[in-house]
Amino acid sequence: ASTWLLPMQRDGVGYAYIGREIAKGAVVYKDVWDHKPPGVYFLDAGLYKVFPEIYVPALLGASLLAAWLASFFLFYLLRLFFSAQIAFIATVLFSIFSNVYMITVGDNLIEGYMLPILILLYIFFVKAIRTNKVGLYVVSGMLLGFLVLLKQVGILPLLALLAYLWIEKRWTAWILVAAVGVGLVLPILPLVYYLFSHNALVDAYDAIFLYNVVYSRQGYDMQSLAQSLYYILQVFFASLLYWTVAVIGIFKKGKLKNDFLFALFFFSSFLGIAMGGKFAFTRHYFLLVFPAMSYFVAKALQELSVQLKTKSMRVFAVVTILALCLPSFVLQAQAGFAGVHFARPFRFGDRELQYALGLPNYNFVQEEKIYYQLASYLKRSIGEDDGILNWGAEIELYTLTNTRASTRYFYNFPLNGTFITKDPLLAKRRGVFMIELGQRPPLYIITNNEETKHQPSFEQLDFPAFKEFLINNYTIETTIGNFILWRRSVPLV
Repeated sequence: ASTWLLPMQRDGVGYAYIGREIAKGAVVYKDVWDHKPPGVYFLDAGLYKVFPEIYVPALLGASLLAAWLASFFLFYLLRLFFSAQIAFIATVLFSIFSNVYMITVGDNLIEGYMLPILILLYIFFVKAIRTNKVGLYVVSGMLLGFLVLLKQVGILPLLALLAYLWIEKRWTAWILVAAVGVGLVLPILPLVYYLFSHNALVDAYDAIFLYNVVYSRQGYDMQSLAQSLYYILQVFFASLLYWTVAVIGIFKKGKLKNDFLFALFFFSSFLGIAMGGKFAFTRHYFLLVFPAMSYFVAKALQELSVQLKTKSMRVFAVVTILALCLPSFVLQAQAGFAGVHFARPFRFGDRELQYALGLPNYNFVQEEKIYYQLASYLKRSIGEDDGILNWGAEIELYTLTNTRASTRYFYNFPLNGTFITKDPLLAKRRGVFMIELGQRPPLYIITNNEETKHQPSFEQLDFPAFKEFLINNYTIETTIGNFILWRRSVPLV
């Protein structure tokens, strides 16, 4: 989890906002809406309950703790197969390359929290295979359930477990599969009870399954596929040494059963990368393959340690390592320079140079500076009971201004059809949005006047009811960057 002076990005800030609202009494999916499983929201809510005054540092601390636990558990996992020295070196490599900014893209991200749980799942399943204890299979299922509560693709390691048990046990595997199934259900039952008791089961089904799984089309167009190829190359070069050593390990002879098991773990995780964004290979999803890769990295290190007996081979190895680490160093240095640019009051260059810094698709640093300007302006005018509706900018405005949205839809994706091929419930969502907006009109509504991939401009927005409400009840107070600040002109009734 490497902050590198850069702030959290869209997803992490969105989870933080939902967690804060839940901690204050909101019901997820009913009072505050998003399309992910609720695990990360409840985690963030717990952090807000304990650290309300230092919430954002607590989130960064939780990300660091997850990274540390992942490394600790990985060392334990590798010690089941390799010597302490080999396991330690492989763990160090994992710790470095699973935390480069190009892959983590910030903090408070679900994949970072999934890593220690995923590695624990591997540990308990390996122990279950070796001891044939049913209880360990139940624990494996429970860990799988916790992964599902963090993200839908958390179910995919089940494919690896089922495939291995079927091939190794055949028809006698059904008892063990049932044990995994029992464990899988156990963490999910409290969530079902929570949603049922708050009359939010239908809302959760709509968000987690219909919107995210059925309606989503992200990755199915040429632009997204081209972007995915770009992301894959970025991840590959940011961790080139790790991938190279892992490939060496794949082709080295070892115990067939162990190799086969970790190959299944790798492919199930890689399938999660592909399916998580509907074949839009988002960078931080690649964290999920690193634990399985680590087994093959350790295997390669075991073989290479035998080869490095002579001085010439050691010199060759050092030169090769430095060459393979060069892309990682360059990309990580770019993130560091971008952090300096964000933290210091001087211009680094034009828009093209910002892209060269190795940041995400849009001009992240420059936009962040504008968001901080927006927040500074809003905080001078907003009272404790005033709300905002952040339609055109990023979600962090709520965090930066310590405000809440006036509706459950605190960002515009579910109302614009962003990444959605056809949403039969779009009209219903918009109707709920307009009702809630009328019941609690915010003091400010922020729109933008420049079309971007994720944020439609106000002029091009195809939402007549919202545009009419805004024009009739608000006036433009100022413009900051490409963002328009509308202030409520009609007094509250």
